[in-house]
Amino acid sequence: MIGETDFPQLVQRAKINAKAWPLKEEEDKLQAKVDSLLREFQKEVKGGEIPDLAHLHREYILMLGYAAMRLTSRKSLKILFKKSK
Repeated sequence: MIGETDFPQLVQRAKINAKAWPLKEEEDKLQAKVDSLLREFQKEVKGGEIPDLAHLHREYILMLGYAAMRLTSRKSLKILFKKSK
């Protein structure tokens, strides 16, 4: 997550990686949270002028990381946001 600058791109990666989650219940919660945050982000972007779009991306990236950590564990963040090779 460090160095991430594009929230929708991170969301796509998280959605793909969440499918490999060992616990279906956790996967469902993760997917729901990811979808919810993406909808909120898109609503803000479409809603009007945003003085600092980069700041908005960073804010939502941090919210997603915090939510994922609360739903799973800190160790799981590496798995959820892992870039594919």
